[in-house]
Amino acid sequence: MYDWVIKAGIFRRVLSIVAILILLFLSAKGQTVKPEEIKAMVLRYQEDVRGPYKDIRWFCKDGSYRVPQERCPEPSPQRARYKDEVIFDHR
Repeated sequence: MYDWVIKAGIFRRVLSIVAILILLFLSAKGQTVKPEEIKAMVLRYQEDVRGPYKDIRWFCKDGSYRVPQERCPEPSPQRARYKDEVIFDHR
């Protein structure tokens, strides 16, 4: 009598699993940067005084960034920012 309910539940589960597998397959990409390039970057950063960091900024609570000489109005953390080449596009 309620056989269609069981079939619909199984169908929904199978459809969910297939959708998840398709999303995982489409989102999975290989590494875009070659290992040799990464090794060269590491060697450059070891020779650079700042390493992989671009500069230091204050990260204010209102969402703004400030140079080290200009403090935020309220106490906020000061952190280093990575160089643009360090931040890979993970999309």
